[in-house]
Parts: sequence; structure tokens; C-alpha cells
Amino acid sequence: RIPYEIIVCTSLKILIQQGSRKLGRRMRSRRNKSTKSTKSYSSKSSYSKSSRMMMSRPHSSPSDSHDSYDDGVNTLYACMGHYPGYKGPLRPRGTVSIRFESATSYDFLFSFHLSGLQEKCEKCGIHVHEGTSCRKETGPHYWNTNGPKGPDDPWVSAMGAYYNVLMFGESTGQFVLNDGYNIREHRHHTVTIHSQDGTRISCGVLRSNERNC
Repeated sequence: RIPYEIIVCTSLKILIQQGSRKLGRRMRSRRNKSTKSTKSYSSKSSYSKSSRMMMSRPHSSPSDSHDSYDDGVNTLYACMGHYPGYKGPLRPRGTVSIRFESATSYDFLFSFHLSGLQEKCEKCGIHVHEGTSCRKETGPHYWNTNGPKGPDDPWVSAMGAYYNVLMFGESTGQFVLNDGYNIREHRHHTVTIHSQDGTRISCGVLRSNERNC
């Protein structure tokens, strides 16, 4: 005859083993659910980021490859601010950069990231002007009439020299241009932003050391 104590101990061991197996199955099930949930969230998050990028796609010159424009020593920056004498309600801010393929090239990539603009603005002007200071009028467009592109002004919308505002007074974009001057000849000249009716609303001076505005 088996003693009572041995029967009780054996029964307890069996119950503990069964409980451990059930607990193990529950833990594995929870981990699997957690992994699936994380993957699902990651997928949704990636989709959301992709959607936002599609909605904020910047204006860019068609069929232009920008890979050769290295953001380095051949780059000038302008911190955009108030245009002298402008008394309207807009307060444009942001950064403009022009990047050349080399120190002697004339083609450059003109990029901008702006805020404080009109709520909507279609093909509004953004150009380099002859002026060298934002304390006074910036003068006419800056281009070399004897340059490789000839006497025609390249700072026109037909050449891609414009920005668009879809909402919130913000605009980001880029275009490739050639105005007949190299990086050295652009240094200290002014970038001027126009509103829809052509009013000059913002000014910034191109420098090599103003990357962070």
C-alpha cells in the first residue's frame, strides 16, 4: 500500500507541471500577438510617413538629375528675412541655397525651404538680384548678358525660377539654372522673393557661412 504522503506529493508535482505548461503556452501566445501588433504599427507608420512625403512633394525642374550637385564647398546660403520698405502682413522666413558642380561651373541647383508666405501662391518669383545688401532695394535680376545663355533673362517662370504655395504659407522646392555667373560671382548678391502680384516681400544675402539660419 502507497503511503498517503507520497500520493499527495505526486499529485502536487503533476498539478505544478500542468500549470507550468499552461503558463508557458499563454506567454508564447502573448509574445506572438505583441510581435504582430508591432509589425502592424510599423507598417502603418511607414505608410503615414510616405503619404506625408507625397503630399509635401517640392517643386522641381522636370527631367533634371541633381546627383552631381554635392552639398559642400561649392554652396552659398541665404537666410531670408524682411525686404527693405515692405510694410505688408507677410513675414517670410527660411533658407535658400545655390549649389554648383564646381568652382568654375555656371549651372547650379537652387533650393529653398520657406515659411511665412501667402496662403496660396502659384508660380511666384524667387530670384538672385544685382543688389548686395538687404538694407536697400535689390535692383534687377542678376545674370550675365554676355554669358553662355545669351542676353535673355533666365530668372523667369519658364526657366523654373518660381515657388508654389499650396497651403499654410510654406514652400519647399528646387530647380536648376544657369545665369552666366559662377559661385564666386554670386557671393554677396541678394535673393529676392516676390508675392503673387510681384511685390518684393523678402530678401537674403548669399554667403558661404550661413548654412543654419
